[in-house]
Amino acid sequence: MFLDDFIFISSKAETVLLWPFSVINEDGSIVPLEKIIDSLPNINDFEYQLPNDDDATKIITSKTVEELIKIPHFSNLDSFFLNYHVPENFDIESFYENYVKKNKKTKISLVFDNKLSEEYYKRVIKIADDILSIKSHDFKVPALSCPGIESTWEEEEF
Repeated sequence: MFLDDFIFISSKAETVLLWPFSVINEDGSIVPLEKIIDSLPNINDFEYQLPNDDDATKIITSKTVEELIKIPHFSNLDSFFLNYHVPENFDIESFYENYVKKNKKTKISLVFDNKLSEEYYKRVIKIADDILSIKSHDFKVPALSCPGIESTWEEEEF
């Protein structure tokens, strides 16, 4: 779907669920996630099942986390779910340090690609271990899922 059409259809939406789907610019390039979120000022709940192909690495770029955090309404979401195929160019450390640890509202679920490099996998494990080691959380605990990691949230918390 072209970005202008997507904005026309969804700009007033409070809940957006995208299933293997890419929003594209007029020139045919993939629209990154932060631009999609920025175009949804009334959004409360956002879920994106990322496609299982190279588009996922164009939807989520190395700058996605940095740009998401700058969007004023991003911190007001009730839920933010990226399902399946979250690529390793998603800056998980920055997301954890600069957003998750300050987040008291948004339910977050990240389901990583099953083809993670060992290095990235270890980075996700380190964050999951850090979350699990904290006895009392002053932030909303995210759900993290990738091969070998069980969810980090308690069902009643989530």
